[in-house]
Amino acid sequence: MSQNTVLPQINTPLAAMSKGLLYLPVKFKNNFCHETAADQTKQLDSAVSIEELKEAVASRQKVTQGEDVTKDDVKTNSTSLHTVSLCGPSEKCRQSLHPYRLAAVCLGLLCALLLAATLVLCILYMRVGEASALPQNDMTVEQLRANCTIPTEDKDQTIYNTMTEDNSQIQENINKLAEDEGQVQKIYYKLVEEKNQLLKSYSKLTEDKDQLLKKYKALTKDNDQLQKNCSTLSKEKSQLLTDYNTLDGEKKQLVTDYSTLEAEYQTLTNENRGIEEERKTLQKLLEDERNTFQKWNRTFTVVLEIKKHKEQLQRDFEAVLAKSPFLDEYCPLSSQKRECKPCPQGWEQFYSKCYYFSTERKSWMDSRTDCIKEGADLAVIKSEEEQEFITKHTRDYNWIGLSDLETEGTWLWVNGSPLLKGFWRSGQPDDHFWFDSRTQYQDADCAVTVPGESAWMDTHCYSYRRFICETDALLL
Repeated sequence: MSQNTVLPQINTPLAAMSKGLLYLPVKFKNNFCHETAADQTKQLDSAVSIEELKEAVASRQKVTQGEDVTKDDVKTNSTSLHTVSLCGPSEKCRQSLHPYRLAAVCLGLLCALLLAATLVLCILYMRVGEASALPQNDMTVEQLRANCTIPTEDKDQTIYNTMTEDNSQIQENINKLAEDEGQVQKIYYKLVEEKNQLLKSYSKLTEDKDQLLKKYKALTKDNDQLQKNCSTLSKEKSQLLTDYNTLDGEKKQLVTDYSTLEAEYQTLTNENRGIEEERKTLQKLLEDERNTFQKWNRTFTVVLEIKKHKEQLQRDFEAVLAKSPFLDEYCPLSSQKRECKPCPQGWEQFYSKCYYFSTERKSWMDSRTDCIKEGADLAVIKSEEEQEFITKHTRDYNWIGLSDLETEGTWLWVNGSPLLKGFWRSGQPDDHFWFDSRTQYQDADCAVTVPGESAWMDTHCYSYRRFICETDALLL
């Protein structure tokens, strides 16, 4: 029954320690486990003090770490821990250079206190286990409580209250440090942004400074130039003053001369009136002469037009004489009357030219000979319209009057003029021709039209092709 009474007495401070107390105000007897119940009651008065309990906890920690334990070390560590726990937020901030370091120190202190409380709990549970094994005695609960009364209960309660307040203060300090840490972090980020902004502003100011220096140098140079100009203008001003004085004297002379000239002007005005009358008379005579000249000019223009028409008739007459061997072709006789056409029968007219598209095949040389016999020559193509006209009237390869027989690569028309604008097929001329689908030869020196395309190609001059003759049309 006494054992059941003692256990609540011990479990009450244990529960308080489990809630965060730093020290346990419990007195116990040194040889509690080996004495009789009567001796325990007598020796409870000589309980272990709070300082001895601190020394035991510190010694247990050092034993765990493998160090030598002394009483002075335990007291020193206890004093330093108590001092740190009572330190205010401002004092800790002065001792720490960084909020993270201060938070780490506080967490370390809390871990140490938790370890000490755990060790004390282990010791007390061991003591309680040993006490439960003692034989029961006839002591009443009231006597055991009277014998176990702790004389220093008020003092220990004061220490307990103080340590509770310290613990609350430490928790408040930790919370405040956490808030200060967040605020410091925000301030740090803001300062970083301001630093970056200042760096940009600095760079911009540096560029502005360089620009201003350049402008300053330019302005300095302009200032020097203006100084020189000012000196020059001062000299010119002096010269102008001298010139002004000279001109003023000349002005006075001119005023005198003006008076003289004004008198002469009156005389000349009178003379001008007589001359004006003579001019009107001469103007009338000039108009009469101009009308006579215009009549003669119109007559001369008519004479020139008649002369040009006569020359054109002469040229047409000479062309008719040149075509006289082919008169029947240009002007066939029909019902004892000749009807002349611009092109011979079987030829096609295109503007001022006539074209003959052969149906027989001959070499380039023989084709040209046949064209010459007809008073023509192989076709000379000088425009895209002419090429389109020929393409529409051909359905086969046809010789034209273009070759490089004289000089390889220099293409000339049959009238001796060089090729200025050509209509070659892509890859032409290549100076090659195909005898059949498998044999290829060189010396392709004459040009032919490609059927269905407004294009040319070069081929061997002795191959047999159709040909195109061209001659001047008879314009009546």
